[in-house]
Amino acid sequence: MVNTFDSSSSTVGTLLFLITRLLTCAPEWSATQFALVAQARGITFQYGCIDDHRLSDADVRQLGPALRPVLISWAEKGDEKTFQDLLSVFGERVRVFEELLDALELILNRKLSFDFGNQILLTLINYRPARAAQLIPELIQKDRSWITYPAALIYLHARRQDLLTPFLKQQKYSDLFNTMSAEHRRRWRGPQPLTRGFACWTARQQASFARTLLKVIENATNDHPTITRAIIRLAALPAIPTHHLLALTRDQRPVVRDTALILLRQLDDATQVLPTLLKALHDERAVRAIYALRPFLLAAPPQQALTILQTVPLTRVTIAKEMVRLLGELPGEEAFQELLTLDGQELHRDVRVALVRALGHHLERDEAWRILEREVRSADKIIALSTTRLSISPTLAKAYRTRKRFRRAERNQYALHRFFWFAEWNTVTMTHLSGEHLVLKAQQRLMRLFALLLARPELDVRAAVLKGCTRLPAADEGQLLLTSLLEAMDADNEEICTAAANAIFGTSVASDAAIIEQAIGHLLPNRRALLEIVPVLRQTLAINRRQLVPVVRAIITALTVDPLTVGLRIELAIVSLPWDEMATMLAEAAAAETLHADALKQACEALGLVIGRYGTIGRPDIQEMIRLEEQLAVSGDARLRRIALAALIVQTEESKSWNTEQRIRLQAYRADPSALVASAAQFTMLPDTEA
Repeated sequence: MVNTFDSSSSTVGTLLFLITRLLTCAPEWSATQFALVAQARGITFQYGCIDDHRLSDADVRQLGPALRPVLISWAEKGDEKTFQDLLSVFGERVRVFEELLDALELILNRKLSFDFGNQILLTLINYRPARAAQLIPELIQKDRSWITYPAALIYLHARRQDLLTPFLKQQKYSDLFNTMSAEHRRRWRGPQPLTRGFACWTARQQASFARTLLKVIENATNDHPTITRAIIRLAALPAIPTHHLLALTRDQRPVVRDTALILLRQLDDATQVLPTLLKALHDERAVRAIYALRPFLLAAPPQQALTILQTVPLTRVTIAKEMVRLLGELPGEEAFQELLTLDGQELHRDVRVALVRALGHHLERDEAWRILEREVRSADKIIALSTTRLSISPTLAKAYRTRKRFRRAERNQYALHRFFWFAEWNTVTMTHLSGEHLVLKAQQRLMRLFALLLARPELDVRAAVLKGCTRLPAADEGQLLLTSLLEAMDADNEEICTAAANAIFGTSVASDAAIIEQAIGHLLPNRRALLEIVPVLRQTLAINRRQLVPVVRAIITALTVDPLTVGLRIELAIVSLPWDEMATMLAEAAAAETLHADALKQACEALGLVIGRYGTIGRPDIQEMIRLEEQLAVSGDARLRRIALAALIVQTEESKSWNTEQRIRLQAYRADPSALVASAAQFTMLPDTEA
């Protein structure tokens, strides 16, 4: 097989896999054969036997001596691809694969690609640290270009700072990533060297490096990324006086000036930084300066910060917006009065939005609510939405982080992803003005704001409110917001219907049942809205079943007047109502001759929804489904007995087995006089071990 020309890599991988299985019973023979196959065809593992930890450390140690000649021959040939595959295949087992580590050291003496050389250094640092401590200094002594490898530079920066001194004075090494290939720079995900951790350097080293960085910054022929990295590193040197960075804020080149201004916020000494930033507020540097001022103003006494903000010129929209935001975050009566003064002025729309959002920090004040209630009726929809800190275009990055946070916390509940994502979207992504922390009076006013926004004619505004509002039932006076949400659900737009259903049933309580029943009666002609109720309720029932069961009963009652909704009623009942109540409802539907063929099929399929499978949360009383089966099995209606058979099958799927009683009941269904029941039962196959 080894010598045949037509053996595929899969065949060779299978052969190697078989040999490794024999290591425990014939270690010497297996290791020898493994080496022979490796010498002839290379090492490939199609089945990932090492990645799956099917080889122990002892197995790898057994294979090592036999593979040494093969590895040395590959190293002498400089076969990078083979060694890269070996590092990938053996993974963490490399730590005990001494022969492979020896071969990696040997191949370092050859001309290597940048990526592979860096990979070898990382491997030796991780699995042979004592040897790396000796080898890396030797390599750098022989060839200074090794300092450009991230693994070597990070190692010296963390453990051998004394060896960095010769490179700090030379401008060619000041930007140590410049020799890295563009492709590798894009793929590099390790820590960025020489951007932090300078506290472990001596003051003399920092001074030497600072002089080199200043030369790089002053060289107008350097590109912007190189200059920016040099400024960032200069600001990170703790032993270097601040005046170097302050001087750069007066540079005529925008890239130097703006980068230095932004980095001023990282400094601790406000006495040196504030004069420069305050002066910059009155020239073309103002936009960068106002953002750099934020940490200093928030850390300063409120009165001092307010005095500084009152001197900020409002000639530019960006500066005015940031100034208003800072005023909103400052505590104290004086800052709030300054906001009220600004409200009386004619402001740019973006500044007005910032002002309205800033009032969210003062929701305990009646004056703030009067402004919010006035602006919610603004002709400008952006200003109106800002009263509840909503946005028509939510930040996608925040949405991604919200979904990622849910998946990390709720790994086994993916079926609730849509609802949970929406609930987190409420409080994290869109509705930054969350009402849970407010007093009752403020919560009631917030509910009124949401209702007023839902009454606006703009479709995108209503969509933003439906996706963003969080209804607090205890604060919803007269169920005003609930009424508005129910009216919004009566729409032709599927997205609006879904968002409204989520907003309604995500926070509904039992006392909402009456008004929801009345609204569902008006919704009967809107089939799209009715269809959205079932999936949303199915998801939210797992979270708030006790409060939602009365609501579901009310919805079923409202749907009863329309016989064509029997399928929806049955599905809602199966996922929510007690089993005895469910049996009674099915019997009434059969007696009224509304349990038609499609409804029967829907009932049988809906029973499968109560099982917590595929990551979903099922009904907590799934073990009591036998009560539904027992009541329907004795019915004289074949359709009900067919549903009873479906209930039996669901019970066995939940337990993943057929016990003796269940097999006896299945035999009874197989003998049923109705073909509807008997045919389905006879084609229900038991596992081979139980048939």
